[in-house]
Amino acid sequence: MNKFLKKKQKFSAFSLVELSIVLVVIGIAIAGITQSSTLIGKYRLSAAQSMTQSSPVNSISNLVLWLEPTLESSFLSQEAEDGSEISTWFDQNQVSIKNNATAVATARPIYKKNCINNLPCLYFDEGDYMTNTSMYDTAISFTMFVVLDFDRYAPNAQQYIYRSRVDDVIADGQIFILEISTNMQAGFNYSGQAIIVQSAASFSGNVKRPYLMTFGEKTGSNYFLRINNVEQYSSSSNILANGSKLMKGYTISDSNPSYGLYKANVAEIIFFNKYLKQEERNEVENYLIKKWKIITN
Repeated sequence: MNKFLKKKQKFSAFSLVELSIVLVVIGIAIAGITQSSTLIGKYRLSAAQSMTQSSPVNSISNLVLWLEPTLESSFLSQEAEDGSEISTWFDQNQVSIKNNATAVATARPIYKKNCINNLPCLYFDEGDYMTNTSMYDTAISFTMFVVLDFDRYAPNAQQYIYRSRVDDVIADGQIFILEISTNMQAGFNYSGQAIIVQSAASFSGNVKRPYLMTFGEKTGSNYFLRINNVEQYSSSSNILANGSKLMKGYTISDSNPSYGLYKANVAEIIFFNKYLKQEERNEVENYLIKKWKIITN
């Protein structure tokens, strides 16, 4: 009997040692996986930063605004943490005056570390918005690029991606409206003596899918809307009226949740105060498609 107990004790002790070894091995494996995941994340961000810095954006003339989320200079270091509120989104435009976007304490978007293409972005909830009152554009012609996706939308409501502030009045001079009703629509509309585009483009959409939207206007000549590298409408299918009102400042999303950008991830905004040549536009679109892995078919 004593011999049996001794054998059982030896067996139990050996089992505990084995279990300890297994737990150590599992711990090492988990640590390795976590470390590998961290390294992959750092590599992905570093690659995106390199792509951003070597992009054609700053080499094209008339750039007045470039908001992007991967560079260390895009946000305050203490705010560039997953889940943190962002007070300032710094303009990366290197060829003109900085036009940073700022947010009041009660309406700040959230920094998301792994967002579109597992890269950072800003998450705008109902009522969140960022604004700039100083950016001034004396020309009506422009080209704008926006990369975003939607977490949720409000049916039959206009949702603003970006709005100009004409004479510092937000309600006057609305541009870049994303409108979603029974289907997805996108368009832009200048009110108050400026350019009027009288219709929006419907397209086959998926709320969770990332979109690259390109808007362009050349006063009295051409305008267009492209979504994920595909033209949705142009001056050949719409009517426009020329005006003289100037654009001043901008608002990303809206302070009014009834008309705001409903729960959306905003990745990048690029604004030129000229109508880009086709080759210039293609260069910027190709950079954004590659960086954010936009599906174009």
